[in-house]
Amino acid sequence: MYLDLGSSLHPRPWQTWQLPVTDPAADVLEIGGAGDWAAFVGRYPLVRGNDVYPDWAKVARDFPGVHMTLRAIVAAQGFRILVADGLAAAPFWDIESVLWLRWCFDPPRLVEVTSPHVRP
Repeated sequence: MYLDLGSSLHPRPWQTWQLPVTDPAADVLEIGGAGDWAAFVGRYPLVRGNDVYPDWAKVARDFPGVHMTLRAIVAAQGFRILVADGLAAAPFWDIESVLWLRWCFDPPRLVEVTSPHVRP
């Protein structure tokens, strides 16, 4: 809907692609709240100075992707949460989405091309 209002950053034509997940073991870790975020960072800690970040390389060994729900974003956005190794760096995960850490898809397939608007 945002793009339909007009955007010079994303001019038409737009392309919609499908990326089917093909790896049957592609379990995506879901983070559903602030407690889940703290447990996640505590399970995969990467300590840098006074901050604890997720160690994404270690996460990728166990999960191909991590899904941060809207509830988790609202609960944890901008907050540092106490974990075993210190304070978890605040997540700034602005949009509910999956961060894919490994490729587990079929080749992409073009589904649709949306033509430019024709204005009178």
